[in-house]
Amino acid sequence: MGADDLAVSTCLESACGQGYMSENMKEYFGAVSSFDILDYGYYDSY
Repeated sequence: MGADDLAVSTCLESACGQGYMSENMKEYFGAVSSFDILDYGYYDSY
């Protein structure tokens, strides 16, 4: 996979915590869905 392939790909961050990695992954992936079992305050967490 090249950088162009990632731009049209989606990513699921299933243990996002406070969202630090999710925010960085948004620079590379077309869409990032972020979830965590506990609410750590990240706005995309459920």
